Amino acid sequence: MIKLLNMAVILLLCIACVGKNDAIKKNDTLSNFVIDPDYKWHNIEAKTITDEEKISKTNLFIKCYYYENGDICKTILTNFEKECDEGVGLSCGLLSVASRDARGVSRDPQKTLEYIKKGCYFNDSLSCMYMRQKYIQEGNNVIASKILESIKKKCVKDGTFECLLLSIVYENDEMLAKNNNINITSYKEKACKKEFALACAYLDSKQLGKKTYQQYQKQACDLGMLSACDALRESVDLNVFTQHSRLFRIW
Repeated sequence: MIKLLNMAVILLLCIACVGKNDAIKKNDTLSNFVIDPDYKWHNIEAKTITDEEKISKTNLFIKCYYYENGDICKTILTNFEKECDEGVGLSCGLLSVASRDARGVSRDPQKTLEYIKKGCYFNDSLSCMYMRQKYIQEGNNVIASKILESIKKKCVKDGTFECLLLSIVYENDEMLAKNNNINITSYKEKACKKEFALACAYLDSKQLGKKTYQQYQKQACDLGMLSACDALRESVDLNVFTQHSRLFRIW
């Protein structure tokens, strides 16, 4: 009898736990795209961060990604690891980039995927864009399309970070951009105006003209992106336009 009672209590607790997680999932659409999330994540509340915080974190990560300082990179990634464990999805997403491209850590595909899943579960648009890429590779275009639609909604609601992510996807898929009637440059300009260093640096098309190109590279340089400083010097001294390697390869 005691064993039966104990089993009943455990069953009720499991039902309550599932109900709680279902409620979370209904309110958090991006997390729905993660299949088989780690059960440990259910007890962590996803942290909502502002566009300004997203921009600040990404501008900081640039210092690590472009090898500006090894010691600073180690500190940045250590802080991101702590924040990721606390439910800051973007920190997980940026760690996935570091792991994927071996920036400050060794390349680890399994760990990269874990960061991506964890970040998307915590409602991070960057991580979910990488999840979209994975679904496309697996031939699951239905879920991939739903992820893209969710990111687009966030962009429309004045999500500067989401608009920049979309611009990177669209500039590598002209048909997708055409079908969505997207002005890629305007998305980057919007993010650049909010002091997003990457957005300014990624305004690097030759179609912009030399003066405009230099203006954007200077803005990125002033925001601390050293590769943009190099690009500006090359443009002035050598009349060369440098297209930056894309930090977020999410197409």
